[in-house]
Amino acid sequence: MLYKPILERVNTAMQDVAKENAYLIVFDSSTQILLYGDESLDVTPLVKAKLGLK
Repeated sequence: MLYKPILERVNTAMQDVAKENAYLIVFDSSTQILLYGDESLDVTPLVKAKLGLK
């Protein structure tokens, strides 16, 4: 993929901007796709606990 380095650079910049501005979630408003989500929003451990999984 020739565009992989470009996508990685844009993704890193987006994450940096989100963290610098204390954004927890960033969506692409044209597609409603989540582009960035702060790790603190990961509810996987809570769901696993609810299911009785480790």
